[in-house]
Amino acid sequence: TMPRKVPFRVVSCSGWEDEYHPSCLEVHNPFVKGWRSPRWCLYPQEVVVKLKSPSRIRKLQFLSHQYLIPSKIELYVGEPQSQSPGTAASQNSNQFKTLGYISLSDNEQTGFRSRELKSVSVDVIAQLIKLVFYHNHINKLNVFNQVSLVALNVIADVPNEEATEGTSALLNEMPSVAAHQSPGQHMDPILLGAINKPAHISLMDDLAFDVAQDPETAQVIRRLEGLKLLAVKGENFELARKMKDVISELQKIGEILCHYEVEKKLAIEREDYETAKEKKLQVEQLRAQIYDHFGVMNLLSGGASVSHQHPRVKNPVTMAVSMAMPSVTYSMPRSTSQVPMPVSTSQERPLPTLKNAYMSPEKPVDQVDTVLLSDGNDVPSRPEPMTDKEINECSFAVEAFGTEALEHVCSKQYQLREKGLTMVLQVLPSLEFPSRKELSINIKAVCQVLSRGLNDQVLPTFNLAVELLKHLLGPYAQKHRFLKSDYSFIIGKVTPLLLNRAGDMAPRMRAVATDTILYLAHHDDIKNHFLLGPLLVQPIKQQVCVCTCMNRCVQPYSHTTSTNNLPHP
Repeated sequence: TMPRKVPFRVVSCSGWEDEYHPSCLEVHNPFVKGWRSPRWCLYPQEVVVKLKSPSRIRKLQFLSHQYLIPSKIELYVGEPQSQSPGTAASQNSNQFKTLGYISLSDNEQTGFRSRELKSVSVDVIAQLIKLVFYHNHINKLNVFNQVSLVALNVIADVPNEEATEGTSALLNEMPSVAAHQSPGQHMDPILLGAINKPAHISLMDDLAFDVAQDPETAQVIRRLEGLKLLAVKGENFELARKMKDVISELQKIGEILCHYEVEKKLAIEREDYETAKEKKLQVEQLRAQIYDHFGVMNLLSGGASVSHQHPRVKNPVTMAVSMAMPSVTYSMPRSTSQVPMPVSTSQERPLPTLKNAYMSPEKPVDQVDTVLLSDGNDVPSRPEPMTDKEINECSFAVEAFGTEALEHVCSKQYQLREKGLTMVLQVLPSLEFPSRKELSINIKAVCQVLSRGLNDQVLPTFNLAVELLKHLLGPYAQKHRFLKSDYSFIIGKVTPLLLNRAGDMAPRMRAVATDTILYLAHHDDIKNHFLLGPLLVQPIKQQVCVCTCMNRCVQPYSHTTSTNNLPHP
C-alpha cells in the first residue's frame, strides 16, 4: 500500500507553556500554535507520541517555530511494553532505539520570519516516537530561552485491517526490508530509508499542504482526490483528467484563501472588525467564484464535466488577484527550499536532511523546505534601493521598465517581488519598438527580469515569472513577429533555469517547472526551429545534484515523445 499520513496522540511531555499544550501537535492547519516549552525550562525537553498501531514509518516531518528554535532534536522509536495487571504504564519502561538527530537553522538569514520544514526519510517499524529537544538558538526575540515545535507529521504504512498482529503483518508486507537483513541482524533504519524510499507519497499527506492551504479548500481537494481515484479505478479517465486539473488549480487558490484567512484572524486579534469583515467578504466572494468557475460542486456530486460557462484559465493565481477587491495587495505564504544545513562533525549520527548527504549512503538527502506564514508584521510599502551589482545585472530592464519596478523585483520581501513582476506584466504589452534593434534590447530586458523570477524560491513569485514568460512567447511575440534569433535567445536564457528548478526538492515547484518546459516544447515556433532539443541533451556538469540529473534524463524523453523534434544522432 502507498504510505499515507497517520494520526497520533501525545502520551508524554516534560512540560509546556499555557495555551501551547502538546496536543496541538495532533492537529494540522495554518492557524495551529503547536507545542512550546515552559519559560526558563531545563534541557533536554521530551515529547513522546504514540501511533494507533505499530506501523512502518517512512517519513517524519517537523515544522519549527520562527524564533523559538532548538539547536538539535534527537529521534527515538520504540514499542510500548506490556504492563502487568494493576501496574501503571510508564514511558520510562518502554525500550527506545536511537534513530539519530536533526540540526535546525538559527533562522537569522530570514530575519526570523520563516519557519523551517524538515522531512526525514526512515524505514522502521514502531508505535512510539520520542523527540528530545536540546537548548535553543540564542536570539533577541527568544527572551525566555524556550523551544517550540509547530507541527509534526508521520507518514507510514499501516497493517491491513484484517491482520490480527500488526507487527507481524507489517513484516510480511516488507520483503524489501527482509531482503537486506541476515538472520539475527538489523539494518540501520536510516540506510533502509534511503534504499526503500517510497516511489510516491500523495501531496495531500505532506505537511506543507496542510499549513499552506485554506482548511475548507483542503477538504474539498481531498474529496476530489478520492473521487479521482474512484474514476481511475472505473477507467473513467476523462473525468479523472478533469479532476486532476481542478485539483491543481484549487491548490493554488487555496493558498490565496489561506492568506486572507490569516489576515482575518490577525485583524480579529487586533479587534479591527472592519478589516475582518472585509477579509471575510473577500474569502466568500473568491471561493464562490472559484467553485462556480471550475464546477467544483458538480464534480463533488458526481458530475462528468466542468462548468461550460467559463473556459478553463491557464493561471488561476492571476484570475484570483483580479477577483479580489482592488484595495488589497496580493501576497501568499511561501514554500521554498533554502537555508542549507551544515554537516555536523560530532560523533553522533545526523539524520538525512543535510544538503551534501548524497556523498554517503548513510546520509540520504531529503526535502528541506521553509514555509513563511504571516506573523502580523506589516510589509514595507517601499522596497530597498538596488545595489550596484543589481543595477549592472538589470541595466536593460531598468531602462525599459523603470527603477521603481526593478527595485520591487530585486526586493528582499517576496510580497514586493510579486508586486514588481505584476508591474512588469502590466507595462510589457504597452511597450512599442520602432526598430528591430530596440526590440532585441527590450527582449534582453525581459530576460533579465525572468532570470530573477525563475530563480526565486517562493512559489507564487515563480508562477508570476512563468506567466511573464508565456506572455512574452505568446501574444507579445505574435504582435511583434519574433524571428528565430529572438526565440533562440529567450530559450537559451530560460531553459537552464527551468531545468534547474525541475530538479527542485519542493514538489509543487518541480511540477510547475516541468509543465513550463513542456509548454516550450509544444510552442509552434520553438518546435519548428528545433531550438529546445539541443539544450535538453547537453552534458551534465559533474557537481549537479542527483534530483537535477534524474530530471535531465527524463525531460528529453518527455520532450521527444510529445514533439519528436530532438536532433537525430
